[in-house]
Amino acid sequence: MDAVFAIIRAPWTRTRTIRAIAHLEEEMQLRKGVVDDLVKRALEQQPFFKAEDILDASVIRVELNGYPTAHPIGKNAHSIVASVLVSDCDGAIRAAALESLARVFSTKPIMRSGVRAVFMVLRHIAALPSNCLAVEITTGGSVLVTIRKGIAREHSLVEAGAGDILKQLTGGVPPEEARTLLRLALADECETDACKDIKARITKAEPALVKAFGEALAKLSATRRLPNDLILIAPDSVAQYMQHFFERIDLAQFTVTTQPFSARVLSQKDLAALVTPAEGVYSDIGIGVGAALVNIEANDAAGRGTA
Repeated sequence: MDAVFAIIRAPWTRTRTIRAIAHLEEEMQLRKGVVDDLVKRALEQQPFFKAEDILDASVIRVELNGYPTAHPIGKNAHSIVASVLVSDCDGAIRAAALESLARVFSTKPIMRSGVRAVFMVLRHIAALPSNCLAVEITTGGSVLVTIRKGIAREHSLVEAGAGDILKQLTGGVPPEEARTLLRLALADECETDACKDIKARITKAEPALVKAFGEALAKLSATRRLPNDLILIAPDSVAQYMQHFFERIDLAQFTVTTQPFSARVLSQKDLAALVTPAEGVYSDIGIGVGAALVNIEANDAAGRGTA
């Protein structure tokens, strides 16, 4: 597959999961196009995004008569429910991205949202739980997605991204040094002035972070408590701290067991079955997830998908 993919992440995209539902008068065999037509009508009627701003929309689950199926065509049913992951992007942002890419590539890019990339990758990693809270922290923002029985459900956006978080915690120390100082401070393994300064900054910065993420978690758990398993997708600069944050801060009131989150940082090893960097090439987790999505979609297009 020869293609160019452009993955636009938070805070420049918003994502929701909508349900397209049809109740038929009688049992009928589903022909090709029935689900597509149902989804098209649901997208036209959804009130969340303007049609011209929709970046991508993908069917992530189909249920016939209440039972999920990966291959609905040709089966009999009297009710159809399709769960659709929909993302939008401001037209100016999309136009700027397309213009930049057109200077380098002659092929028109395939536009995808960060949430779609994360969801599809998590779905293809068998070792990860089918019920979890996925938290993706990008440079400019953070997105939280509740995944229940393998389906993305509730979504929430936090304006704090890795850049802001790191600046609040370290005060502008170079990223590599900041990462080392954060690791030592969290492990309580240093007493230098720089380390003491980091500890003081953490103490000062955490209330605002607790408020921002707490409000997002409250929104997600408004109707149903959240899974305890938390999968964190974050740059190396803040991954260890944010894992510590979610496990240590008292957020247990939002979880289904009223126990603290059990946070796991997604790593390149987790992606090994989907994508492997060339020897000697460093790939951060954001690039790894994007590359894995490309391989997933290429395999699906070739009829080798596993979802």
